[in-house]
Amino acid sequence: MAAILALAPAPALAQGLNPPDAASSYRTHALVEGWVQAGDVPATLASDAGVPAVQGASITVSLDGQVVGRGADVAFEPAAEVVRRAAGKAVRGIGADITTTERARLVVSVELSGAFVPYHADTIEELALGLSPGLEGVALATSDSVAAAFPGAMLARGVGPAIALVGLVNQLGDDAQDALASPKELRGRGYTIYRFRAVHLAQPGPGAGAVFVHRGGRVIEPHEISTRSIGAMGDAMAGYLMASRWPGVEGYGMLGTQHPTSGRYDPPFAGTVEQAVAAMALLRYARVREAYPSAGAARLAAVGVLETLNDVEENERSPWADAHGSAAVILALAELGPDAIAGNTALSELHGRCRETLHGAYTPADGY
Repeated sequence: MAAILALAPAPALAQGLNPPDAASSYRTHALVEGWVQAGDVPATLASDAGVPAVQGASITVSLDGQVVGRGADVAFEPAAEVVRRAAGKAVRGIGADITTTERARLVVSVELSGAFVPYHADTIEELALGLSPGLEGVALATSDSVAAAFPGAMLARGVGPAIALVGLVNQLGDDAQDALASPKELRGRGYTIYRFRAVHLAQPGPGAGAVFVHRGGRVIEPHEISTRSIGAMGDAMAGYLMASRWPGVEGYGMLGTQHPTSGRYDPPFAGTVEQAVAAMALLRYARVREAYPSAGAARLAAVGVLETLNDVEENERSPWADAHGSAAVILALAELGPDAIAGNTALSELHGRCRETLHGAYTPADGY
């Protein structure tokens, strides 16, 4: 989420380079969550509110996995008011028609920035490679306005710093050609590019306490890692893959990529390589967890995915159309073994077609 705030420019860096500490961040999240639950943000902050002064804040409110309110605010100088203004935008976005029951199910995500530091990348490639996805955001300023793209929001939307920068240019600039300019050219046109680190706290569920999020996922503490927790993680991942089977009567195998904020699948069904890798993962999981009831379900799901690959539906590319898809399928089938393939007509046909494609992609003189 990008936000713009027009202010008189000033040297901004009373705030430290790092984002607020853990205690301040927890306190801020709790305060914002209270505002969200009350459906109201105060006109001013109490002197003892304990909200840290930051240059940027981004707040997202979700209901049952869907974003219902989002607000961001940035400033040239660090200020606690930045958090209040961002919260106000998020709360106003929720709307007045939300029910009491729905409000109780709201979860809140808060990102707080460290200081904005000038970033002197000359090319888009340097810009993209120099920032850590999920940890650092990018900001852009003119003489009188500043905008920022926060790392968590970029991660959720699947955009990198380069695309985010184009969006910021479109917000701040008057010339459409600026969006095509390199970072070096933007500096020559009066823009200043910044980078910043951010701390991200989110609730894993309604009413749950906030946890620190690292690159889009909860930070796992060393004491939480054990043989049991690793097995539980594998169970959860396998369960997710099995739940991603195509729900219709068509033979598409598996759902495509789910957008984290809208919940939509785009593309609607997964490609050959994705399905083959998912089947391979489920088969390996079934082998490792052979003593558990979930192993049989995982193996059955994997075989089902591979069988549907042999049945090419409308708008679906056949697995044997190229060497990459064929290779992925052959690797997945290898997890089953020759006897299982030979005893299944669909798998046997799939194996033969993909093997033929791989054989045709190789010559002794040129290799693959």
